Amino acid sequence: MGNPYTSVAIANFNADPPSDDASEVAGNQVEWAKHLAKLATPLKNLAEGINTNTAAAFGKRLGTTFELKTTSYNIAAPGDQGKFFSVTGTTTITLPAAADAGDGFPVGVFNTGSGAVTVDGNASELINGSPSIKLAAGLGLIITCDGSEWAGLILNLDLSGLTAIAAAGLAATDGFLVDDGGVPKRMEYTDSGIRVQTVSGTTDTLATADMNTFIEYTNASAVAVTLDTGVGKVGNVIIIKQTGAGQVTVSGTATLESAVGNKTNAQDSVITLVCIATDTWALYGDMAA
Repeated sequence: MGNPYTSVAIANFNADPPSDDASEVAGNQVEWAKHLAKLATPLKNLAEGINTNTAAAFGKRLGTTFELKTTSYNIAAPGDQGKFFSVTGTTTITLPAAADAGDGFPVGVFNTGSGAVTVDGNASELINGSPSIKLAAGLGLIITCDGSEWAGLILNLDLSGLTAIAAAGLAATDGFLVDDGGVPKRMEYTDSGIRVQTVSGTTDTLATADMNTFIEYTNASAVAVTLDTGVGKVGNVIIIKQTGAGQVTVSGTATLESAVGNKTNAQDSVITLVCIATDTWALYGDMAA
């Protein structure tokens, strides 16, 4: 299925020339009818067949045909190879079985409406490692097959054009688009949470990658944590736990606002840093001066 061109073979070609015994008889005469029957007609049929199959193959190039779909549709193999589908409405576009599509079966699906369009794998087959991909309004998917599974590229991921939703408006059925090692996947809202990491040393300089993280410091000696300007943004949170015997002290060029101090109080104490303005952090929790 990968190559849409079908080779054309010469049919009815007579490879055996007439006998030539040097005699001047009708059987040895050079006649157009004999050439036509043995060579010209098969070559004409071959050329015409090549023209027909070439035209059909180019007709299956990606994007040659653009079709509008307003209801759910099952993409057919081989008939829909290379087509672009403009889809409106809350619909599902189902891919053909990978084995039927074969290696190199391309197709495009574009959500030109306002509802969500789901591109679904056939039966239990996966797309980029997931059973289906949901396209919000304005998004498109170019997808191809290797004969056993599907891989696609999402186009026009312009989040600024999507409807905004406040965090308080999220529901358990909502999800986030995440990059799982290069594979786009949907993460359920209920799956979300801060990261947890452990630091065993006696020094740690916080970076942007540490934002929204619960950090356990396990060393038995005192731990110095540095928080400088230029790290994080308003709304970021860092939770620090003194898991080891070493007291954890937070300092640096960033502004720390605290009513008590900037150290954990004792083993298992937890303190929290919240960025309340650029380079300004509120520090609170089980602290000591």
